Amino acid sequence: MDSYVQDQINQLQEYCQQTAPKLIVWTFTYNHEPYLRDYFEGIIKQHTKFNFIAVVHDDLSTDNSAEIIKEYAEKYPDIIHPIYEVENQYSKQDSSLENVMNAAIKASEAEYVALCEGDDYWTDPLKLQKQVDYLDQNPDYGLVHTNIFIAHWKNNFKEIECVKRNVPNGEVYPQILADNFISTLSVVFRSDLCRYLTNEVFPIPYWDRILWTCFARHTKFHYLNDRTCVYRVLESSATHGNPKTILRTEERGTSDFIEFLKRNNIPHTEARIFLAQRYRKLLRMSYFAKDQMRLSRYWEKLKSYRGQKIADYICLWFWKLRVPSGFFNLLIRLRSNF
Repeated sequence: MDSYVQDQINQLQEYCQQTAPKLIVWTFTYNHEPYLRDYFEGIIKQHTKFNFIAVVHDDLSTDNSAEIIKEYAEKYPDIIHPIYEVENQYSKQDSSLENVMNAAIKASEAEYVALCEGDDYWTDPLKLQKQVDYLDQNPDYGLVHTNIFIAHWKNNFKEIECVKRNVPNGEVYPQILADNFISTLSVVFRSDLCRYLTNEVFPIPYWDRILWTCFARHTKFHYLNDRTCVYRVLESSATHGNPKTILRTEERGTSDFIEFLKRNNIPHTEARIFLAQRYRKLLRMSYFAKDQMRLSRYWEKLKSYRGQKIADYICLWFWKLRVPSGFFNLLIRLRSNF
């Protein structure tokens, strides 16, 4: 960790020793200038019976993000605490970002951690209080997440209700292996769960799917159906942009997750729950990316797990018949509405 960043962590620690925040909001931001004000307004309007801080880690943005962060930090010094980089950490594709996050959480000595990136924002002023109340009253639960709104760039960021059905509660480890039903910006979890990240994950990058899987091995999750925040889908997003870019990102995440499974000696019966679902996803992404080599590869991997479904056969045959991917996407959307 750079000495400049370490100095900022030390200053954060000194502040927290005096104020004892119960919760820390961890935020990563990079070139989020058009969206940061919405993020900050969602933070400062939180009504809580406890102290909390928001640590905003700017990864050397090239726009005016740092100036906006400074503006809010000066206006709300009891809440907003910036960490500025002198070198972009995400581009290293290692655990540099996680090192900073872990150090900030540890320095705060906060009991709870909330997550929200700089392009997303919270809408419910009681979001944090509701989640902390539940965790305070249920010590056997380690994480609370909520429903959300989605704002897509194609619709000028109009807030649309996200429909979540049959979200599991309690022991959710098998379910989280099969499907990532948790919206990261909605989460609050106990900070002491981070010790499992140190033992079971680090130095693998902390993809959100790895976080939830790691935590679910050790604690219960609770779902609140309240819509408390807005997930903004950007045109340039690594997970919602160019199909080829999305495919490469998901492949990297898959490799990291497989490393996590191996490191922790996850039984094959459990690992195949994740892998069958993931290869299905990569099969479809290969179709959208028009990558025949990868489509063939993931079809064979899916076959090896005997996990093919009707939609997977349709995807394969649509590719062979050169049916436009948009038509397949339409069928999937129609199916999800029933």
